[in-house]
Amino acid sequence: MVFSVKKRGLWRSLILTSRALFGCLLVNLLSLNTASAETVKLCNYTSYVLEAATAVQDGNASQSKGWVRMFPGKCEAAPQAPASGTELFVYARSLKVHAGDVQNFTGAERFCIRNDTNFDINGRRECRMRGYVAADFSPAEYSSKKNEIFFSESYNFNRKQAQVAGAQRLLSDIGYEIGVIDGFAGRRTRDSLKDFQNKNDLNQSKTISQNLLAKLFEAAEEKSKTRGLQLCNDTPHLVWSAIGFVSKDNFTTQGWLKIPSGKCIRAINKSLLDRYYFVYAEAVDIKGKPLLQAGKPLIWGGTFNLCTKPTRFTIEGRNECAEKGFDKTGFMKIDTGKEKKWIRMPRSGKIKDLTGKKSSQKVDLSSITMPLSLLKKDLSFLEDDIINGISCKVVKVKKKAGDIHFWIDPIDYIVHKKQFFDKENKLEKE
Repeated sequence: MVFSVKKRGLWRSLILTSRALFGCLLVNLLSLNTASAETVKLCNYTSYVLEAATAVQDGNASQSKGWVRMFPGKCEAAPQAPASGTELFVYARSLKVHAGDVQNFTGAERFCIRNDTNFDINGRRECRMRGYVAADFSPAEYSSKKNEIFFSESYNFNRKQAQVAGAQRLLSDIGYEIGVIDGFAGRRTRDSLKDFQNKNDLNQSKTISQNLLAKLFEAAEEKSKTRGLQLCNDTPHLVWSAIGFVSKDNFTTQGWLKIPSGKCIRAINKSLLDRYYFVYAEAVDIKGKPLLQAGKPLIWGGTFNLCTKPTRFTIEGRNECAEKGFDKTGFMKIDTGKEKKWIRMPRSGKIKDLTGKKSSQKVDLSSITMPLSLLKKDLSFLEDDIINGISCKVVKVKKKAGDIHFWIDPIDYIVHKKQFFDKENKLEKE
């Protein structure tokens, strides 16, 4: 799905895809030595293709520099290294060629970076005001004995296993059914690699080389172009954006995403499996301050309130923003229109399958929407109820083993509460 921010209104077109969300990474940094950038190595022992940046601090002076790309099982020269008496910091992240959230290797030391291109930035303060993005770097201890920094994940792959795991992940990104990404070339992995090489007129090889990983990367990169949600800035101004989505029966908001004029960024890098997503954006001037038009800030928002804060954030939940120290911000609500997965509940309580029908044919509809998977269940409505300050529709699903009651927010369709009853209508659990 692609959205473009224009001076007036919002243009959009829809691309439907299917991808899975992958787990988080852990970082394992070993010590390094040397004052020469050519001899400092960054080694990727993960299943992801990473890009890394370094930063040095010398008294009050600082400099950050990136990016260097690292394939799984490969070491590359660091962008920079400290001279005697200076400190070195590192930051790395997975590329968006991989489906799911970007995996970050971070610390607690904030420096400035650029997301859209290579960079060499002096100073670490007021990143956003200067048109940069702040990222949290990790300090790297160094001595005279070791000159490598290792990035690893919880499987703790060795070099060869990282190459196998990297091939598995890229195959999965392309669309092959790999199963667990474990660094072992089992039958699924071998068969998938053979099929990939056949389809791309490559010489058959049982060895996963860096050349083969590069070919897999090219195919996964092409596949990623039709995945997820893109935000496009068609204004002459710099725009910062935040997104909201449903995660684990709750809301998650993330920001800020920098969108230069005339550019697009991929805000959500996985298949759009949910029906609704939420977007907020604001334009800023050359000093990084809110841009005013006719005396009012130039923003793109709506009436669906979610939590944000001025600095980079990931926030769970949408209630009591101010009490938690956040700002309450009005997001626009984006409907992907996936009618094949949803039905409307008529006021009579009887279920009608409206899949594929035009809006003009949808009659006698209430404000509640239910998943199509419940279509064949015996449903009825109970009295509305309030859960955590949210007015919910209460729906009873009649089953042989006992009834189930759902408390559903009719605005965002989140199930806020469930109760299970036995055949004698006694509450078993909730």
